[in-house]
Amino acid sequence: MGWKAPALLDYAASLKLDSILISDLDAYESLEPPYLKTIKTKAEDMGIQIHAGTWSICPTSKFFKDKWGNRRRTFGPRHPGRHCVGISRYPLHPRHGR
Repeated sequence: MGWKAPALLDYAASLKLDSILISDLDAYESLEPPYLKTIKTKAEDMGIQIHAGTWSICPTSKFFKDKWGNRRRTFGPRHPGRHCVGISRYPLHPRHGR
């Protein structure tokens, strides 16, 4: 579909959803904090919680995309935009780290 985060939020609101998984970072026009804060604010104003994803973060997974680097580089602890959309942890499979 190629929709960006604002359009995805509008669609989620039209369905009266309270959360949305944006599973690809390409949905964001930028990963810079000012832009991400506008997306977070829009979501909060709509009563929608954003769950951000990046496909696979494990290089051994067949779904891994190296476009955004590894999990530490993509919204890692030092990424300036990490908290702008409310990312607080990485869900990893306990045995496989995926």
